[in-house]
Amino acid sequence: MLELTCDVLQGSVLGPVLFLIYINDIINASKILQLISFEDDTNIFLSDANLDRLISTLNSELACMSKWFAINRLSLNVFKTNFILFCNSRKRYDKCEIKIMLNGIVLEQVKCAKFFGVYIHCGSKKRANFGGL
Repeated sequence: MLELTCDVLQGSVLGPVLFLIYINDIINASKILQLISFEDDTNIFLSDANLDRLISTLNSELACMSKWFAINRLSLNVFKTNFILFCNSRKRYDKCEIKIMLNGIVLEQVKCAKFFGVYIHCGSKKRANFGGL
């Protein structure tokens, strides 16, 4: 029999509270990225006028985030993790050139992302589209 070193019963009232306390210092994992968390959902934001620098910085900071997850014995489902790029419609970029990596896996770029229950769309020639629930 193996000893269990950390566990909280799933579905317990105490579980979500302990999880929030446990990940409370995730904001200290990066001094550059801006994080917004709600329950077990965390969104990361970074902006830069230079796309190449944005990609480089983001990949470097995501490596730091990955270390934070490992140190805190947490796992991140990379296949459920994606990114959305908002840019000036006059600037063109090659979608194939953008490689945001986490744990050696290229993250999927999406045109629509759910942000705390609100769907945010990019890439439209119209103004930003917001849909909800």
